[in-house]
Amino acid sequence: MPNDLPNPSINNSHANDIYENAVLKLNELAAMDYESEYARAMTLKPHRDFINAMDTAEKEGIEIGIDKREHKKSLEIAKTMLAKNFDIQTIMEITGLPENIITTL
Repeated sequence: MPNDLPNPSINNSHANDIYENAVLKLNELAAMDYESEYARAMTLKPHRDFINAMDTAEKEGIEIGIDKREHKKSLEIAKTMLAKNFDIQTIMEITGLPENIITTL
C-alpha cells in the first residue's frame, strides 16, 4: 500500500490507515443510491448542527471575553486617572467610557 499513496514521502502505517479508510469511505459513498445517501446525510445532520452551534458559541464567547477584558482595562485606567485628578471629559475621551460609569467610580 505505501507505493499507492499520492505522496510517497509519507510512509508510516498511520498515514496508510487514514488513506485506506478514506478510499473505502469514498467507494462506499460512490456506491450509494439516492435514498441511502439522503438517509446518511439526515443521520449526520444533528451532529453537524451541534458542531456548528458549538463553534458559533465558542467564537461568540471569545469575542465577549475580549470585550470584557477591554472594558475592565478601561475601568482601571479611568480609576487611575480619577486618582490623578483628570477631568471627566478627558477620561471619557481616553477610555471611551460614558460619564455615568466614570462618576460611579
